[in-house]
Amino acid sequence: MTMQYKKLSIFVAIALVATVACSLQAQDSRPTSKPGGATTKPKPPTTKPASRPASRPATGSTAEQPKPTGPQSTPEGKQLLAQMLAAMGGADKFAAIKNLTWQGGMIRAGQGVEIDIHGVVEFPGEKYRMQQSAGGSQTTFVVTEGGGWQDSSRTGFAQLPDTFVKSFRESLRVATTPILHDWESLVAQRLAPEVVADMEYDVLRVWRGASAPIDFLVNPETHMIERKRTRVASNGAMVLREEKTWDYRVVDGLQFPFHKTITDNGKQVQIINITGYQLNRELPADHFTAPGAQQR
Repeated sequence: MTMQYKKLSIFVAIALVATVACSLQAQDSRPTSKPGGATTKPKPPTTKPASRPASRPATGSTAEQPKPTGPQSTPEGKQLLAQMLAAMGGADKFAAIKNLTWQGGMIRAGQGVEIDIHGVVEFPGEKYRMQQSAGGSQTTFVVTEGGGWQDSSRTGFAQLPDTFVKSFRESLRVATTPILHDWESLVAQRLAPEVVADMEYDVLRVWRGASAPIDFLVNPETHMIERKRTRVASNGAMVLREEKTWDYRVVDGLQFPFHKTITDNGKQVQIINITGYQLNRELPADHFTAPGAQQR
């Protein structure tokens, strides 16, 4: 075989390989036949979709929310609370109280002697000051968030025990005016009506923070508070304390009772006769401060 022929053979072989390759490529790009004449189109190359960040539940979604703990207000309870506040002068006026001062007389059970009293409670913080006078002696005692003290004309100055301060402040938290001042934070439920001394009352139970529940017995016609019940610590024991209030009069647009009796476990312990109330007085800067000689 001549050299020229060998070169021609190699050229033909290369051309044949190229032709076959082009044919195969063309076949792959054409639809393929299925039995019966059906054809399938070539599938485009598949790509893996880009990963997305995990989605968060949309606001207002039905995702399970933590369940509230403790008692919850009911519509009926909120309605009765609103009626009571409106009858007594208005929720906004109670919330606007900065301080409440009162004076009058108190008779303790078994003593029979009326003690002159002059008290004040200041918000926020519920600082309390009471001055009592009887038989020529006078005692002032003060309780605040930081502790308590008393100053007596007979026995002098003394710090009040922490246990007494804690117990007294808890009693103050369930007093009527502080409760109504803090009405927005109350949990309120309406209970079944209750008959006491031939009178049927609407019953409103409220909770103020972690304090014991307080039951207000409300006159269904006037929506005024006539009785209040709660559990408080007294002399080292828990007692059921009930206040009966009457003789309401208007003071700066708000209704306050001028007479009340207090019983513990059904036994009368105090009678209080108020002669006057004042709202939002200008109090001395040191009104709740211990006397100068005893300050630390």
